[in-house]
Amino acid sequence: MPYPIGVLDEEKEPTKPTKEDGTVDEDAPAVAATPSIINNTEPLWKKDPKELKDEDYKNFYRSMFPMDPEPLFWIHLKVDHPFILEGILFFPKLNKNQPFKENNIRLYSKQVFVSDNVKNVIPDFLSLLKGSIDSTDIPLNVSRSALQGDPNIRRISNYVIKKVGESLKKLYRTDREKYEAIWEDIGIFIKYGCVSDTKFDETMRDMVIFKNADNNYVTLPEYKEQIPADKKEKLADKVLYFEAGKSDYSLRNTLKEEGVQSIETEDHIDPHFMQHVETKKIGDNEYKFASVDSEIHNVLDVENTTEEDIKIKDLFTKILVGETKEGEEAALSGTEVEIQKIKNSTSPAYFKTDEQMKRFAKMAQSMGQNAMFPTKKTLVINPSNALIQNALKIHEKGNNTELVDKICHHVEDLATISSEGLKNEDKDHFVKRSTDLIQELTNLAL
Repeated sequence: MPYPIGVLDEEKEPTKPTKEDGTVDEDAPAVAATPSIINNTEPLWKKDPKELKDEDYKNFYRSMFPMDPEPLFWIHLKVDHPFILEGILFFPKLNKNQPFKENNIRLYSKQVFVSDNVKNVIPDFLSLLKGSIDSTDIPLNVSRSALQGDPNIRRISNYVIKKVGESLKKLYRTDREKYEAIWEDIGIFIKYGCVSDTKFDETMRDMVIFKNADNNYVTLPEYKEQIPADKKEKLADKVLYFEAGKSDYSLRNTLKEEGVQSIETEDHIDPHFMQHVETKKIGDNEYKFASVDSEIHNVLDVENTTEEDIKIKDLFTKILVGETKEGEEAALSGTEVEIQKIKNSTSPAYFKTDEQMKRFAKMAQSMGQNAMFPTKKTLVINPSNALIQNALKIHEKGNNTELVDKICHHVEDLATISSEGLKNEDKDHFVKRSTDLIQELTNLAL
């Protein structure tokens, strides 16, 4: 409140004033006890940012959100034309175990609390921020219809977006190390903002960072600059990505050994951000995202397929797709087996998914319609791998078909584990098949 609020202790008796010499003036009337002021009449947002220290902001944040950890950083808002606006917005450290609360920003008018419903005043992508905004241009009637019809509200919203973008841009340029350190918490703000707001997108798109296969952060322009000269024609505007926890490490490592990096993405905001970047071009920069598994054979050198390679393909197709045991469905029913002889690749096999099909499946997943777009996968066999070659040799001898069957299924399991991992219902089958395979191999050694 802008006015001091005092509390008078009733137990304190009125006292006689003192004379200049320090003695009590017994002839003067008694003076009532002085009330204790219990409120701060000048909140932090009213003060000059140049006079404040980091600890002042942290203490203010703790007074508003006492159960929260320290904020990542903050933005002090202060403008007096063409509207009056003061406030402080904090970027909080996100707690993924707590449900998201929308009412984190409090609106004031002349320091009088109005509402903690900031819709229309603050865009959705900034609703994760916490803090206070004080403006005489925000009407005391903060109903949805009143805010939508107020011309100042849009200007205030645009100003807040601009200030947030400028502050993030300054942090990126002056303290890249801190920017990267807090990226896991602020990344969702920035990507969501780029997708949601054109001006914010223009400011921040080139400062969106991703972890690459070396666990270093890079922007999209930096990714382009790091493409080896001999791969620039093949990659062109493509950005290779791998999904966190779902991509084959050996493929990323094979690319890395050839000097080609890939970036890590996650399931929630990144598919929307990537599609946005592909469709909304800014300046001369153009990007097309492609998963590592769908693009590796186009980027790296591939040797010609031999007759022996065709035999390997026929063998795996027969065992994994064509024939099944009685009462069981084929493990790869509805998919295909391919042969790719990628130079320097040590992986026995990997799963490849068509990029567009993967995008449609993710879109359906976000809409709760998983069954409408089942993801079709292709098992890509590396015929140069020793395990694959040995499986063919044992098959051609014709004296141990069960062992060949188990090896082929084991290769499929390895490819599944290396990409998205085994589902709960498949883990028991994998353990049993692996146990049977190892037991048979050890029996041969006896």
